[in-house]
Amino acid sequence: MADHGRFADVTGSSFARRGGPTLQLHEVSDLVEGHGTRSFSLIFHGPSDQSLDQGIHSLRHEDLGDLEVFLVPIGDRDGVRQYEAVFSTIVDVVS
Repeated sequence: MADHGRFADVTGSSFARRGGPTLQLHEVSDLVEGHGTRSFSLIFHGPSDQSLDQGIHSLRHEDLGDLEVFLVPIGDRDGVRQYEAVFSTIVDVVS
């Protein structure tokens, strides 16, 4: 599972994509727990004149290293193209 805290620590930094635009990590959502899962999402910004298809993309970050992330384009806003990645995991529920 991707680590929420590690992404939160690098909010605002760049993620390079081989053969494509560099993305900026714009936002890390709050960590949400419920119904036996833990999840959070990332919002990346990229240039509006270059589009990435929905799918798995190889990203590189200077502190986090190489990552494979499933990105979904969610629209354009304020002159940038936005992408979202959602991470979820099942957690142990203690009765």
